[in-house]
Amino acid sequence: DESSVFFTPSVITTDMGTVEFNVAVVNKGRAFSTEYTLQATFESANGFQYVIDTVVSGSYCRDTMTYILNLVDFEPGEYTVTLEVDYRNEIDELSEDNNTVHVKFFVSSRDVLPIYPENYAIIPTDTVTLRMSSVDAFNPPAEIIVDIDTCSTYNSSMLQTARIKVEGKSLVSWKPEINLIDSTTYFWRVATTDADTTKWNESSFTYEKGKRGWGQIHRHQFVENTLTHMEYNDTAKKYSFSSVPHEITLETRGNCSTKIEYYECKYSIDATMKENTGFPENAPALHVIVLDSITLEPWLSSRNNYGQRNYPSANGRVRFHLAFPANNVTAQKNLAKLLLDTVPVGNYIFCYSYVNPYCQSWDQSLKDAMDSLGFSAYKTAPDNYPYIFYTQKGYPSSCEEVVGTSEKDLIRFRKILTANHNEGHIRTANIGPAKSFGLLQWNKTLHDEDNSYLTIFGVTNSDDAYALRNEFLSRRDLDTLINTDNFPSLQLDCYMSDPARTPADLNYWKLYYTPAMELAVTPEHEYAFYDDTLQQGDVLRITVSAQNVSSSASDSVLVMYEIRNSRNELVYSNYKRVSEVLAYGYVVDNHEIQTNLLEGLYTLKIEFNPVNPESGGYDQPEFSHFINTYYKPSFVKRDETAPVIDVVVDGRHLMNGDLISAQPTIAITVFDENQFFMLTDTSLVTVSIKNMETGTVTPYYFASEMLKVFPAEGDENICRVLFSPEFLAKGVYELHI
Repeated sequence: DESSVFFTPSVITTDMGTVEFNVAVVNKGRAFSTEYTLQATFESANGFQYVIDTVVSGSYCRDTMTYILNLVDFEPGEYTVTLEVDYRNEIDELSEDNNTVHVKFFVSSRDVLPIYPENYAIIPTDTVTLRMSSVDAFNPPAEIIVDIDTCSTYNSSMLQTARIKVEGKSLVSWKPEINLIDSTTYFWRVATTDADTTKWNESSFTYEKGKRGWGQIHRHQFVENTLTHMEYNDTAKKYSFSSVPHEITLETRGNCSTKIEYYECKYSIDATMKENTGFPENAPALHVIVLDSITLEPWLSSRNNYGQRNYPSANGRVRFHLAFPANNVTAQKNLAKLLLDTVPVGNYIFCYSYVNPYCQSWDQSLKDAMDSLGFSAYKTAPDNYPYIFYTQKGYPSSCEEVVGTSEKDLIRFRKILTANHNEGHIRTANIGPAKSFGLLQWNKTLHDEDNSYLTIFGVTNSDDAYALRNEFLSRRDLDTLINTDNFPSLQLDCYMSDPARTPADLNYWKLYYTPAMELAVTPEHEYAFYDDTLQQGDVLRITVSAQNVSSSASDSVLVMYEIRNSRNELVYSNYKRVSEVLAYGYVVDNHEIQTNLLEGLYTLKIEFNPVNPESGGYDQPEFSHFINTYYKPSFVKRDETAPVIDVVVDGRHLMNGDLISAQPTIAITVFDENQFFMLTDTSLVTVSIKNMETGTVTPYYFASEMLKVFPAEGDENICRVLFSPEFLAKGVYELHI
């Protein structure tokens, strides 16, 4: 469970440098000494991942592993760590269901982030108030610097800059003195002046009169999209299909004469066998592989008749190489023509001898072709020694050759080449959340055989994405097509393909919608914390506030109060609803927590609009969520001193063994110095008498006439009990209080 993961210290800040990450693994079954795997995946709110893989030796009962995390690898903000034990399923278990746990934690800093307008927003007015929030509401920077410009390099004549004293505020606003230009994209960034180096956090928006929504319109806005088999060059402002490495391996033996030796002559691409042996098996040949310079696809034997003996196929199938008889002059001339005249400049040429190459018997035309390409080792290679050559046509310096050292030598050659994909995807982050979606527009420029279309994904409140429809038209009204109750956010995925490996140009895409609300905690508006060090029994009292920084009102807001101890064990949890919040309005909540059962160091987490435990998703959709949370450490001092009990029987203190009357009046006084554990509850005192001769214990209750209680009142924490038992028989008794 979540208590299996905890940090030391529990409050993490980037100033620390390192932090201890502790993982407790419990084996509830038979002990074992074999190794198993443990993987921890740290994921930030913006999708950044950091993974730790560990091999652990054995498990006997409870083992705690401690890792030192370098906080240089972690940006400030909220994270989820997913811990999976035995993720390779190397250990047989009765159940694998309890091997995974997800734990959220927060990395604090004095950084500040842009929150409004949201990144890629389309806003309706020609003036704007920029809003920024500190990562840690209780630790804002002293001063920030803000830039806004129409270009992403922030060096145009439109640039405006402001230095702002934060004055302890977690939420800071600035209204630049400009009138925005219609249909123009603006870039803005914010940084603190506290650090030695300036670390900018950037956002962008576009002004379109009277419209709200999302848009990537300026080319620089495409940089952060998720790409599959594609790359984006921000300088050239163009997409391209990404390259992928492939390993080509050739092996051959000289003077082959047995079946085993024939099958040792082969070639593969990425460890996938493409060809081995030859047809006929005992016929010497030069096996030529021609790879396309872009796709690295091999020429098939059925491509054309270049004089190869395996045209269009051999032994019942099309081949991935061209086989030219090595001891045939006509075949040698055909191969020379292929190498010089047919293979385009830039294509890759591989060749390995099969059985024997007969290099010294080649026709002069083939020798001339080899010289022209840049080869030379063939000139001294014996006829029955294995031989391999490689080049990229038109680049003599790329030539490589391998000649065996004996006629039965087995030689190998490996080469890694890169090829471009011919299809890929461009995918946005979440768009929204929205109260309603409107017009979708996108524009592309196709070239030659380009193919491109959009896929619209609906994103639930739990951040699960589902493909809803493919869109080929450049405009589509989504108002009646998307139910925002089910899918408050969308993602757009642009598919592109082109046999020539040059994707279409995606010029822009935008989606108009009515945005949902956006909350941010604001301790500067209203905040109170009774005391961060409490005596056990005291009441933890806290007042917190948040602002709706958007133009849309919220529904009633769910607030979560959670307390975890230093081992990340949940010791208190409470959910409550407070009022709705109007656009740009505030919400304030007061809460009290009893500390009777608490002791030690704790972290209090207060979260506005948390994950609703009933639905499994955030209670209301929001664009950003990291700014909704307060983290507050607190310490509860244990009540160390036990209450003092004083007993008087018939007006006197007894010694052990003293005689008393058969109907005594016993006055019991209980005192506790802890003013927060007031002695007002009858359950705090129990009274019984034991007959030492029979062993019988007789309990007495406050409901009877024999036992009366006078609870503590006022400032004195003294409880008085009047006990009037009746002893019917002589004997020895023991009083238990």
